[in-house]
Amino acid sequence: MLNNVRCSTSSAPLAFLSEHPVLQVLHLDINLHIGSFSGPNRLPQGSLPNLREVKSSKEVINAILECRCDGTRPLRTLKGFKLSGHNTNASANLSRSVSDATFLSNLKHQANLNRVELSGWHDMEDIRKLVSSIPNVQHLTLGKRIGAMGRRVSGGSSGPSANITEWIDLLSTLPDLSILHGIKFFYEVLISPAESPRSHDLVGSMNTPKSQFVVSQPMQMSMMERSRMRKNDEVAGVLAWKCRKLQWVDHWEAGSGKMIHLVRDHCGEEGKDKVRWEVKRLKDIC
Repeated sequence: MLNNVRCSTSSAPLAFLSEHPVLQVLHLDINLHIGSFSGPNRLPQGSLPNLREVKSSKEVINAILECRCDGTRPLRTLKGFKLSGHNTNASANLSRSVSDATFLSNLKHQANLNRVELSGWHDMEDIRKLVSSIPNVQHLTLGKRIGAMGRRVSGGSSGPSANITEWIDLLSTLPDLSILHGIKFFYEVLISPAESPRSHDLVGSMNTPKSQFVVSQPMQMSMMERSRMRKNDEVAGVLAWKCRKLQWVDHWEAGSGKMIHLVRDHCGEEGKDKVRWEVKRLKDIC
């Protein structure tokens, strides 16, 4: 793990990486004054053959993806990169920037990749293109949306995403997705520790889902809270129906140390599963 590294050119870090073939995990925070990690300045063939996790910029990760090695590199986890929203190198810095199109094209060849954690993105089209490049991902963290001037765009403190349906349709194209961070689907409700988890039956075919709620609303709950609870039940049902393996999504309260757990109870009846959503603390998650 190397943080806040500054180099005059890329020759030193490239030499360092090429001389450490046993590295399995690499976290590299680096700033180049001159040059890039592409073109004539690239990793020698066969570098980092045992790498399974890398956290760095898009440029460093792309240099590793473009570096051929004997056999298949066991790369399973990528972290820390941003999608620029630019698909060509005609953006601000031609010599250092790697286009999203080039980067995502190289991602498609990583058959072992199952965990991706972005630090930032610009618009839904960025995520659309990313999702199409990582069809086998199981754990996806989207990070923060970034505005036109590179600023993080802050959302509401407790409200869900404004385009839930669009997000669910997009995520449904990832058949193995089980953990998702970065998008809020659930409305804020007051839940006491003594309450039973929420559940409902999900009945029907893939094209015609139906929901039947099977637990009563908690006592002493306002009409607004009852409405939010109903909406959360509906969202849980749609998520479970569309994203067949999704289990963990963000809690409505950011930074609370909690997550929403989608639990599918197979009832043994054809076409009928009971779906529950539960609030869990991160320490309870294996």
